[in-house]
Amino acid sequence: MDYLIVKSMDNGLEEILIDIDYDSFSYDYEKNTSRSISFGVRKTKNNEVSFNILGNEAIITYRGQQFVVKKCVPKVVGAEFSKQVTAQHICYTIQDHVQYEVKTGEKNYSIHEALDFAICGNKLGFTFQVIGAFPTVKLENLGDKNALELINLFIEKFNAILFADNKRLCFYNEATWYQETEKQFRYLYNTEDISLDINTDNLKTVIKCYGKQKENADKLTGDNKYQAVVTYVSPNKEIYGYRMANSKSTDTITNNTDLLMFAKEQIMDIPETSLSLTYRGTENITERDIWFLRHEPLGFETEVYVTRLKTGHPFSVKPQEVGFSNARRDMVRIQAQMASQLKETTQKANKINTYSTMVTNAYDARILTEVVGVVNGD
Repeated sequence: MDYLIVKSMDNGLEEILIDIDYDSFSYDYEKNTSRSISFGVRKTKNNEVSFNILGNEAIITYRGQQFVVKKCVPKVVGAEFSKQVTAQHICYTIQDHVQYEVKTGEKNYSIHEALDFAICGNKLGFTFQVIGAFPTVKLENLGDKNALELINLFIEKFNAILFADNKRLCFYNEATWYQETEKQFRYLYNTEDISLDINTDNLKTVIKCYGKQKENADKLTGDNKYQAVVTYVSPNKEIYGYRMANSKSTDTITNNTDLLMFAKEQIMDIPETSLSLTYRGTENITERDIWFLRHEPLGFETEVYVTRLKTGHPFSVKPQEVGFSNARRDMVRIQAQMASQLKETTQKANKINTYSTMVTNAYDARILTEVVGVVNGD
């Protein structure tokens, strides 16, 4: 249902919220980061009850999902009373459960074991479901954090995607989360603007990493204290130069082969890239979509994975704003195409310069011949 239903914090009152400014409504999603709604509403004689119970910690239900009001700003202009509301998905209230217990030492965990430990005994009604296969990972001194902090740790370590169905926390691997749509974003067909933000502030090409310390490390100095030490130099050093990152260490690796793999994951050796566009077509875009981006002027022809969405309310006519992953594995194709496009443009420019030089030389030669001919004619 597209209507918004508001419930008071104590669950005593529940009403359909009307007289919303639907043009101000926005559903905002960013993968593994945020999921919220925001809107403005004015007080009228038709919504007095629902308007009054709309405040911090009230629950708003939209399309079957519950959102908890975290920001409510009342505003009075003349005789008009309004509120600007921002509500986060209810899944983030898992932070109100804390796992005080600590599993000391290092241990291999499955994602089921880790999640069960993080939310077991919670009195908030949260459950979890795992969709897809995940490897076990090593975790150390697990616990003494709120459940949201632990879940964010698991998302990183297991490379999982969280998308909750109210208080049922669903964890997907990438293969089960994303779905092919066979749909296209195409320049001047269903999108007119595209923004490509490239940032090299955090780009590094060299890093030194240390593995687990030796048992008699206190008697040793320098690199000799560690069972494994590597310095990784990215091939992209040839492009971006020698840019050193701060060293990293891990107590779980004892050989150089595994440590080298670890080192490669610790630096961003390509520019951070963020791609976004405004979609003006009629087909709905969802959080799980894979689309094909075709943009002739920029030379893009590649699959893109939706990671950000800004969607208006169905009662308004706002276009969807879409963002795509800036993770290394998702953007490398676009960056490669950018490099190819730049190379092609450079080659064309070189050819133009060559032709221009040839024409200029020929023209100069013709001028010189004509001038010399005139002189000789005298």
